[in-house]
Amino acid sequence: MLINSTIRGIVDDIEEGIEVGKNPTLIDRTIENLIRALRETSQRPDNQKRYANYSGVKGEMEPYPLESGYAKTFDPLVDEEGFYDQWVRSGVVVHPQIISESTCQKTIERVHVLMQALSEGQCDLTQPETYSHIPVDENNIPVLSRGFFEIYHDDALAQLRQTIRTYIHHVVLWGTTDLWTTFDRFGVKLPHHTESKALPLHVDQNPLTNPGFTSIQGVLALSDCPTECGTLLVVPGSKQYFSEYAHMEKRGEFVQLNTLDPIAEVLQQQAQPIPLRAGSLVSWDSRTTHANTENLSEDIRMVAYIAAGPAREDRPDLISLREEAFRSGLAHYNHEAWLRVSTKPRFTNPTLISQVRHTEQLHLLGQLLYGKRSYRTC
Repeated sequence: MLINSTIRGIVDDIEEGIEVGKNPTLIDRTIENLIRALRETSQRPDNQKRYANYSGVKGEMEPYPLESGYAKTFDPLVDEEGFYDQWVRSGVVVHPQIISESTCQKTIERVHVLMQALSEGQCDLTQPETYSHIPVDENNIPVLSRGFFEIYHDDALAQLRQTIRTYIHHVVLWGTTDLWTTFDRFGVKLPHHTESKALPLHVDQNPLTNPGFTSIQGVLALSDCPTECGTLLVVPGSKQYFSEYAHMEKRGEFVQLNTLDPIAEVLQQQAQPIPLRAGSLVSWDSRTTHANTENLSEDIRMVAYIAAGPAREDRPDLISLREEAFRSGLAHYNHEAWLRVSTKPRFTNPTLISQVRHTEQLHLLGQLLYGKRSYRTC
């Protein structure tokens, strides 16, 4: 196991320091202590062996457990063994309360402000009669399309990406401390809206180019996401069928399930909604077949796509790609650089996006996760 009492104590110190507004320099030093402590436990031979074995584990095609109508959660700071065992079995795991209720609400408010700013006050997400004023680009592609809100860089997203619990979550999944956050977007599904339909079953990793365990994806619920509001749909344990996608798409990383393929019936029958409580983060191995459900409710689905993976500090080309994505604030795609993007057609209006963006305020962990500082300094 990676987590011990020392690490739990350091996490408590960091969270308390941030909450009371302790000197940022002191917080950064405590973050450095956390990284060193995690690095020490991750390098133990037993942990090295555990993570080396994960990629080849077949997994189990069994339902993800539910509690009181929502996905069962596992906190690695409290039950690391349960958290990791669930991950190994199904390639899917849910972590409770990654962020506080107040942070959820603050982020939701920022999403509303962003839409109003982009539309010059004409679109209010609380008023369905204004949805026709959702901004479009020169190709008539809306900024809110297929349930994705095409904002990839804003301080609101940075504050979700650089939380200590988000970091711990991904350290336990990968078994390494040196991580980069994905640059991904918000998800918004409006009630009774044409862009809030269900997505088809698919994977976001092509076995022809990336046949092994190379990526994790994640959804952080900003509000409660019951099935009827639109939530993640997964086939737990389906990474064992991942290689079957090789003949469905020769190019690109988005591979939609061919419903005429012999494996389609098995995957469709085992597909399971993962209802989420606000503040919960669900992560899945990118070899896992997944989709999401249509919003059939009167509420707005609000999520952020949050994940992380091993930093590639030996690749100046990838660092440059991340720097350009951060500078421009636009969507870029590169599997290795952890840059994510919606499939085309997608909204592109750099001038408008730059006008509403709040520049990210990063503490030490955020700088490391963004690739602006090297883990070798810790």
